[in-house]
Amino acid sequence: MSIYSLGTARTVQQLLEARRYYPTESVCLSPFCIEPITYPTHHAGRRQLFCSPRCRLKYRDYRNRLTAERSHLIDQINTGCLPRLTKIALEQQLSLLDWTLVHFPPTNWVKQSD
Repeated sequence: MSIYSLGTARTVQQLLEARRYYPTESVCLSPFCIEPITYPTHHAGRRQLFCSPRCRLKYRDYRNRLTAERSHLIDQINTGCLPRLTKIALEQQLSLLDWTLVHFPPTNWVKQSD
């Protein structure tokens, strides 16, 4: 079994063998940081997404501001009282903001530790 056969395991033994190809190291989830993080492999523990509480808070605050900005953009676009070119510019800005938010996924789906 190799990394290219991930997702093709048919037996319990193949599934167990595939584990060695799972990454156990990555970088902090914050796009502002490149510090390493690791998955706890030899003891029970929570998944680490950020290298520190400071990074986690910075990420959360920035994501919250982006989300608030997105809501405000949508409200402005939906008012219907904008000149055509302004509405197009705001829609382009919304598209860029949506692309940016892909890089800032919500983190409430997993318990975290720092």
